Amino acid sequence: MDWAERTHPTLFPSHRPTLALDPYVFRHYPETGNYIGIAGTKVYLLGPVVGGGPEPVYMGERSAFACWVYPLDCNTAPVAQIAMLPTGLLVGQVLELDGSGSRDADGPALLSYRWTLTTRPSGSEAALGQANQVRASLRPDRAGRYVLTLVVNDGLSDSQVATASFDVATPNRTPLAQISPLLISAPAVGQTLQFDGSQSSDPDGQSLRFSWTLSVVPSGSLVTFANASTSSPSIVPDRPGRYVVALVVNDGALDSAAASLSIDVSMPNQAPVAQVALFERMFLGTDVQLDGGGSSDPEGRQLQYVWTLTARPPGSNASLTDASTVRPRLVPDASGTYIATLVVSDGQLTSAPAAMEITVVPVPAHGLLIDARRDLASRQVMESLLGGPLFGAWNPTQAGGSGMKIMMFGAADISCPGGVQGTLGAFDDAVLPAIGYPGLTSSVPTDMRFEAKPTVCGPAAANKRGPSRVFSDGSAIWLSTATLGAADDLLRPFTASGQNNTGSNVNILNTSVNYKATWPATPVKPWSAGATARLAVSSSLVQLQTGGGSTLNQAKQQMAVGLHNTACAIQFPGRLCSIQWLFALAIGQSDVSDWSSVGWAQGAYAFGDLVQGNMPIIDVTLMPTSGQLGRHRDSGVPFFTSRGSATQHAPFDRRSFAVDVDFEQFKAALRVASAQMFREPVLQDAACVQCERLFGAQWADREAWTLIELQSMQEVYDTTGRSARVTGSFNWLYVGPAP
Repeated sequence: MDWAERTHPTLFPSHRPTLALDPYVFRHYPETGNYIGIAGTKVYLLGPVVGGGPEPVYMGERSAFACWVYPLDCNTAPVAQIAMLPTGLLVGQVLELDGSGSRDADGPALLSYRWTLTTRPSGSEAALGQANQVRASLRPDRAGRYVLTLVVNDGLSDSQVATASFDVATPNRTPLAQISPLLISAPAVGQTLQFDGSQSSDPDGQSLRFSWTLSVVPSGSLVTFANASTSSPSIVPDRPGRYVVALVVNDGALDSAAASLSIDVSMPNQAPVAQVALFERMFLGTDVQLDGGGSSDPEGRQLQYVWTLTARPPGSNASLTDASTVRPRLVPDASGTYIATLVVSDGQLTSAPAAMEITVVPVPAHGLLIDARRDLASRQVMESLLGGPLFGAWNPTQAGGSGMKIMMFGAADISCPGGVQGTLGAFDDAVLPAIGYPGLTSSVPTDMRFEAKPTVCGPAAANKRGPSRVFSDGSAIWLSTATLGAADDLLRPFTASGQNNTGSNVNILNTSVNYKATWPATPVKPWSAGATARLAVSSSLVQLQTGGGSTLNQAKQQMAVGLHNTACAIQFPGRLCSIQWLFALAIGQSDVSDWSSVGWAQGAYAFGDLVQGNMPIIDVTLMPTSGQLGRHRDSGVPFFTSRGSATQHAPFDRRSFAVDVDFEQFKAALRVASAQMFREPVLQDAACVQCERLFGAQWADREAWTLIELQSMQEVYDTTGRSARVTGSFNWLYVGPAP
């Protein structure tokens, strides 16, 4: 009733008292004649306002008038809503704030807006624009977190506070690359140069990625960075000259400008490099020649060598001999593993140590090892080892049977009958230095000195001897073959008629130490039980002279092995059934300075030796370096694998030469040799009819092939007989299964 008086004063003027007339409470307004009353929950009017009738008129329930009487009791507060803010906001960007999603549940209403910036980063002076509009704006001026609120009002009520927060970053700026000066004042080739890019920076504090390059290097340099993607990479200059290092950093989005640093690298003394030859397994009873000949000094200075034996098997007392030389010796006294270490010095700097491991194993049952120190110490020991007496002769016609054979071949003095076997005799120590023997002559045993002796010749040859010589100094067997045209030479190269007037071996003088094993009780079977065969020697050379001028002269030192097929000999009595392999350890020729360009010397070839009954020969003029295959000269088929030094062309200190021949390689050589003997093309049929014709039905049976001879030999080819000489030795010879 109060509300009616306030809202409609013309109908209900002045404030009247409240009266009661059951069931009504009411007020009367005499000025207008109107009544307003309430009965329970119902509202009634009477009088002119409702037509002047005699009965009160029902106007509705009190609740229907509640919102008119007390509007706040019926109003629903509006809801403020801030549109989603974008991400990746940057300082200086204008941010549009959108409150248009705010709403009023009571229906369309004109809302008012209050935006407030409640939090901003320290130092920020950012302020809201149009803070009383549906869309406000903000330009952040500092990186960090901002928090703002929005409240809307529908004319009656405020909404609850809507809050939004966002992070603002500084705009990405280009990083700065910076290279610190080198700590090394005089950088040198071979020296590790460490660069420092850690002072590079990013104005936004972001982490950096590093990219180093070499924009300038000296001609021929192959240097590269180590750890080029870090702040501290390094290089090892390999050429003197100027290097320019460039650095670019990246913050994940932007590259910096390149920073550069120029370094002038000199060539000071550098430490030498020790390098040792790799060793495989060796046999107990052979001395091992260690080899540091691959060591080097960058400036070419002379090296000093220090070897130490750093490990040896339990129970071994072995030590190194000549441990301050490039090639010391080790005499293993027990099976097992030995480790030798080499350090070299150029007089100022020493190398890092280089180590070599040598595994020593016993000689296998089907192997033959001839050790000059032990097996040839006396005639009795030697004859016991080889199962036959010592034999020595020049131009021998009969040298059968087992045992050590010292043989020299050449044209004898004219007073010596042709086709007659001559004897060998001892010579005194005084001649040893004249042929290049590098040691004390007093150690030469009397029963191991041999040279051609003219016992079957006429008086004209009575005072002649040699020039071929064989002798032992207790540690090695020495051979010397010369064609110097001395007046007292008994033997000279064969003439144009050849050996025994056969036309073979023309202009050749030959010295041979041959170990024959003819049908021994325990035969040497190099391929027994699936093994790979090995032929090896420890050798040295002190002279290799071939003269010069227009004449053709050649001198070489070789190792050789003869193999016999026992099944063939039984199947075909009287047939040769054998093959010989020749390997040149050293070769020189008067008209050759570069052997790599000599076509006929590349690879092995086969021929028949008429002097030995047309025996098939596999001749290897040039052995490759260790690990490389030796191939047939024409077909390229592998015949063997080198396991030691390559063929030499100048004097050398003691070193090891070795070849491995697996049985498939041996069969390939038999095919080639068989075709050559019959002057036919090499056939690839599985049965190899040519092989069977030459070596019998069991030509491909590894157990049928046995050793018949093992040789160290020298050969001189001299067309003038006046200018060639070769002198060398061997310490041991081995043939049998590879270790």
